[in-house]
Amino acid sequence: MRKNIFQALVAVFAFAALSFVHAAVAPLSPEESKKQEDFKKAYGSTGKKDRIEAVQHLDGCAHPTTIQMLQTVISVDTYPEVKGAAFRILTNVPATDPGVSQMCAQIFDSLKPMDFETHMEFVPQLRNLEFKYPVFEMLCDYGSKLRYPDLVTYSQYGGDPNVQIRKTRAEFDKFLKAFNLVTNAGLPLQDKNTPSTIRTWWNNNKDKILATDKELLEKYRAEDADRRNKALAAKEAAIASKEPAPEKPPVEKAPVVEKVVDKAPVVEKKTPAPEKAPVAEKTPEKAPAADASKTSAKKKVSKDDE
Repeated sequence: MRKNIFQALVAVFAFAALSFVHAAVAPLSPEESKKQEDFKKAYGSTGKKDRIEAVQHLDGCAHPTTIQMLQTVISVDTYPEVKGAAFRILTNVPATDPGVSQMCAQIFDSLKPMDFETHMEFVPQLRNLEFKYPVFEMLCDYGSKLRYPDLVTYSQYGGDPNVQIRKTRAEFDKFLKAFNLVTNAGLPLQDKNTPSTIRTWWNNNKDKILATDKELLEKYRAEDADRRNKALAAKEAAIASKEPAPEKPPVEKAPVVEKVVDKAPVVEKKTPAPEKAPVAEKTPEKAPAADASKTSAKKKVSKDDE
């Protein structure tokens, strides 16, 4: 019967993982997925030690599906030590805001008031959380309701009434030591009024604790903004390296004034005509000589005319 119960729990873990698929900020890594599978297989054991080892498979995991599995262990497991192992992993989930601390405070507050053993498994783990205000407030509320009764010297009902009283006193003593370890309050164990000093300590220190949490939150926000700006700048630089450089606007140049330089007159050189080959002169043909008698007669006539 007991074995069947834990087999049913494995089915619950599988359903819890599916319920966070859409809410996951980042996809589940292969390494964390394997750890979840190892946890599911090992958690089916009925032994306390085996289940503690099963929970330890999830150590270092922070995916929302893993957180849901750890919360399920705390709500359904019957061993305080197993619940404490799961709670320890939750308190070590990296956080940059009070969200994880608020979750752990709610889990602490959801425990049964009389379940002292589980409370004491959780208290020492609260020091792992960076944001203190939510868990310190819940811790002080729980501690102030505990009792540290005085011992009695008689009983009208018979028997030793101090047996239960000593047990109650021992539980408060154990809680106060853990409380001082987590909060550094340094409260002494005195008398039956000691539980009320826890509430007084909280009222005197809560403003300081809240201010410290605010400073831490602002620090993480500034770091986150710086990371986003660097990532955006790197993205823009990568895009710019792929795009062609923008064309530069044309630069207007001043008009160029040409200098007038006096040039020497250009003398055109005439190319001499090619010499013609000499033409052979024709020797005029001599007219046939007239009769000498006619010539001399003409000369005589001309003289007579004179």
